[in-house]
Amino acid sequence: MFVRAIQGKKNSVIYITENGTRMIRSGGKWTWRNNNPGNMRKGTKSRSLGSIGVAGGFAVFPDYQTGRAALKGLLQSTYLHWSLFRLVEKYAPPQENDTENYRKLLKKLTGFDLKRAVHSLNSKEMEKLLDAIQRIEGFELGTEEFLEVAKKIIDVQRDKKNRIIGYLVEGIGLLTPLQTVNGILSGEIDGVVAQKAASRCSS
Repeated sequence: MFVRAIQGKKNSVIYITENGTRMIRSGGKWTWRNNNPGNMRKGTKSRSLGSIGVAGGFAVFPDYQTGRAALKGLLQSTYLHWSLFRLVEKYAPPQENDTENYRKLLKKLTGFDLKRAVHSLNSKEMEKLLDAIQRIEGFELGTEEFLEVAKKIIDVQRDKKNRIIGYLVEGIGLLTPLQTVNGILSGEIDGVVAQKAASRCSS
């Protein structure tokens, strides 16, 4: 099971398991890459609903089922007493989306009167709403690639002013900070270990 996720190169998303095994998703839409069919934004709410990271400004969930359940949880908590009409304005604000078109699509895909409140939907209707939001947000699949366990950073090299000038990576050797960042973004190097190593050396 994936326990952490970070954004990689070219808008890819890197998923990490407890033992360090990694999987990279690229291509497709953010909704698919992030297991986030509703394109929920990052924040306290998404974390409380199971997100394990952030990519593209959106929450990343460990799997599709968790992401869909998070969207449902958001609708049934934050927006429970809102009308669908008002919900769209908040969920897809005019400064970022074509809100009116979003409403038209939602009505067309669900057949619901947008004056209805979220709490009035039965379980079957709620699933229909979730399906519609996913379709409107777009859910295009890309490609997945599984990688070996990421290399760990075992030491940090600093200059006389205590600035980091290099990282010693197991099985690779000494890398510059830029090389290390590129390695983290490609999934080859464990970035969390890098942060811990830097912290230990600065204490």
